[in-house]
Formats: sequence, structure tokens, C-alpha cells
Amino acid sequence: MSGFTRQSPAVVRVESYLRSMGELGATDAELEDALGLSRATVCAARKLLVDEGAAEWSGEKREIPLGQPPKVWRLVG
Repeated sequence: MSGFTRQSPAVVRVESYLRSMGELGATDAELEDALGLSRATVCAARKLLVDEGAAEWSGEKREIPLGQPPKVWRLVG
């Protein structure tokens, strides 16, 4: 349990950024870089949005130079 709620500043910032990105969405790393938040904070905030049905995996992954391509997240609706 992260202790976050929908009103938590990190959750509000992640939701706002995903809204601004529209269908393009964002990976956790992109959220981290854009918002200046730690990976743990981004993941916990994004997970809360997913668990509440406000965000979803877009079905896409971004190509990166090394490693597994990360999932792209977007807001529902």
C-alpha cells in the first residue's frame, strides 16, 4: 500500500501529465523525467490510477536502446 490517494500531489501530477499527453501516453521513465519524481513515486501513483480504472496500459511499448521496451500508460476515456 503506497498511502497515496487520488488527491495526493504525486497522483495529481501523474494524472495531469498523462492527460496532457493524450493518446501518446507516457512510460514510467518518461513520467519520472518530466515530473522530477522518483521511479518508486511514479510507479505507485500510476498504479493507483490503474487500480481505480483512471489509467490503463495502451497496449504499446516504446523502443529503447537497451533492455525491455517499457509499457506506455494513458488515461482511460
